[in-house]
Amino acid sequence: MLKFNSEKTEFIIFSSKKSPGRNVTPSLSWHLRDINISSYVRPLAVIFDSALLFAKHIDYIIESCNFYIRIIGRIRQFLSKKACERLVVALVKTRLDYCNSLLNGLSQTHVLRLQRIQNTAARLICRIKKFEHIPTSLLSLHWLPVVLRLRFKLPCIVFLALRGVAPLYLQELICIYRPTHSLSSESKNLL
Repeated sequence: MLKFNSEKTEFIIFSSKKSPGRNVTPSLSWHLRDINISSYVRPLAVIFDSALLFAKHIDYIIESCNFYIRIIGRIRQFLSKKACERLVVALVKTRLDYCNSLLNGLSQTHVLRLQRIQNTAARLICRIKKFEHIPTSLLSLHWLPVVLRLRFKLPCIVFLALRGVAPLYLQELICIYRPTHSLSSESKNLL
């Protein structure tokens, strides 16, 4: 029963930077009102740009994570390590992990920017100075590096879809490989 509000509606065209029709500006109208074309849209707190580079979305993640890291840093002296870890996980890690399956295949530059945020959060929890070695702290917190976390998310979603726990639209995307004749890999449930 949703109603269409043409004043709040915008559209976006997804294309690569090298696409020949990139400079064409189409127009769209609905009930005699023009709908504006946008260079980015934000459904459900994920910012999509027209080239699907996610640069603006990553800027947003970094800005919001830095905000919470600064606030937690101000009260860190009054918190135990466990309480600080809970705050960081609730306020920072959740922002790094939200819809991160969309970021799979992200450029190394963006991955490093997100990794810096995770490193800063680990330093805050473990009270490590800025230039000290961080991987041991990530291990003690049981945190995967960002690049591995991005790779880990998709197999988890596939696993849930295969078990029937994921939403139906994801389950329908999975096609189990059924060989036409008997193979030794038949029992491995390959996709």
